[in-house]
Amino acid sequence: MDFWSYIYPATAASRERAVIVTIVAVLHVVILYPVMAHSQGERKSAQEMRVTIAMADKPAASQVPVSVPSAPVKPQPHKVEPEPEPLPVDIPVKEPDKPKVNPEPTPLEVEKIKLEQEAALAKARAEAEAAQLKVQQEIEREKAEQAAAQAKVKAEIKAKVETEIARFKAMEEAKRVQAEQEAKVRIEQEAARARAEHEAAQARAEAESRRRAEQEAARARAEHEAAQARAEAETRRRAEQEAARARAEHEAAQARAEAESRRRAEQEAARARAEHEAAQARAEAETRRRAEQEAARARAEHEAAQARAEAETRRRAEQEAARARAEHEAAQARAEAETRRRAEQEAARVRAEQEEARRKVEREARLAKEKMEAEAKARAAVETARLKDEEDVVLKALYNQKNARPSYPLAARRIGLQGKVLLNVEVLADGSCGQINVAQSSGHRMLDDNALETVKTWQFVPARQGGVAISKWYRVPIVFTLKDN
Repeated sequence: MDFWSYIYPATAASRERAVIVTIVAVLHVVILYPVMAHSQGERKSAQEMRVTIAMADKPAASQVPVSVPSAPVKPQPHKVEPEPEPLPVDIPVKEPDKPKVNPEPTPLEVEKIKLEQEAALAKARAEAEAAQLKVQQEIEREKAEQAAAQAKVKAEIKAKVETEIARFKAMEEAKRVQAEQEAKVRIEQEAARARAEHEAAQARAEAESRRRAEQEAARARAEHEAAQARAEAETRRRAEQEAARARAEHEAAQARAEAESRRRAEQEAARARAEHEAAQARAEAETRRRAEQEAARARAEHEAAQARAEAETRRRAEQEAARARAEHEAAQARAEAETRRRAEQEAARVRAEQEEARRKVEREARLAKEKMEAEAKARAAVETARLKDEEDVVLKALYNQKNARPSYPLAARRIGLQGKVLLNVEVLADGSCGQINVAQSSGHRMLDDNALETVKTWQFVPARQGGVAISKWYRVPIVFTLKDN
C-alpha cells in the first residue's frame, strides 16, 4: 500500500462524518427549532430563570446581574488547575415547567405542522444526498488526481532511472572496450618486446656459439698443427738417428770388410747397401707408420675436441634458449598479471561508479518520495484542520440540543443566589466527561455542586488530532443569573 492510499481513507471518513453531522444539525435547526418555538412561544412568564454558558474570555460586565440581598457566604477554597481552552458554546438553561395557558392546537394546525415538518425533512434529505454525492465526486476527483500525479512521478523516476542505467551501461561498455583494447595493445607490446628479447638472446647465443666453436676449431687446428709438427720433428729425429746408426754400422761393416777381404768387402758393401736400403726402407716405413699414427691420433683428438666443442656449444645454446624462454614466459606472465590487475582495478572502479550512481538514483528517488509524503502530509493537515473547524461548528449545534440543561436550584432562586462557576472538564476520546473540578467558585456551594453534577452527565464531541479523537481539557464557564423579562 502506497502513501496516498494510506492517507486518503482517513480524510474521506472524516468528510463523511462531517457531512452526516451537518445533515443532523440542519434537521435539528429546520424541524425542531420551529416546533419548540411554536410550543413555547405563549408560555413565557414575567420572570424566567436562565443559566448560560458563556465564553471564557467574555467579561463579567457584559452580564447584568440582579442585585438580590443575600447572606454572606464564605467562598470554599478549590485547587486551581492549568488554564484549559474554553468551550465557546452558549447553552440556554432549562426553565421550570409552568402550566399551559394557551389552548391545544387544532387538528388542522397539527396536520399543517406535520406537513411542514415532512417537507422540511424531505428537503433536508435531498440536500444531504446532494452534499454527500458532491463529497463523493470530490473524493473521486482527488483520488484520480493523486493517482495521476503519483503515476506521473513514478514514470518520471522510472524514466530517469532507466536513462541513468542506460548511460552507465554505455559508459561501462565503452570503458570495458577501451580497457580490453589497452590490455590487448599492452599484451602485444609485451609479446613483441619478449619476442625481440628472445630473438636478441637467441642471436647472442648463436654468436657466442659460433665464436666458441671458432675458438675451439682454431685451438684444435693449432693443436693438430703442433702435433703434426711434433710428429714430423720426431720422425726426422728418429730418421736421422737411424741414418746415423746406419752410417755407423756401415762404416763399421766397411771397416770389417776392408779388414777381411775386398771380395767380402764388396759383398759386405752390397749386403750393407742392401741392409742400408732395407733399414732405410724400414725407417721410412716406420716413419710413415708413426706419422700416420700421429696424424690419426691428431685427427681423432681434433674430431673429439670439435665434438666436445659442438656439444658444449649446443649445451650452452640450449641453456641460453631455455633461459630466454623462461625469461619470455616470466615476462609474458608478468604482462598477463599486470593486465589482469589493471582490468580488475578498472572493473572495481566501474563497479564503484555503478554503485555510486545507484545510490545517487536511490537517494533522488527517496528525496522525491519524501517530498511527495511531505506534500501529502501538508495537504492532509490542511484538510484535517478544515474538517476540525467544520466539526467544531457541528459541535456547537449538537451541544445545545443533546446535553441536559442545568436547573436553577429552588432554594438558591428563593434567596436570590447568583454567581459564575468556572469548571475544568476533561473530555475523553469517546466524548464523555472524565475528570472535573472547580477552577473558580461562584461563592455559593449550592451553585458549584449543581454545576458539577449537571456537567458530569454531558456528552461532548472530542477533540481530534490528525483525524483521531484524543482527550483534552476544556474550561466551561456557567453563570447563574436571575433576569426579568
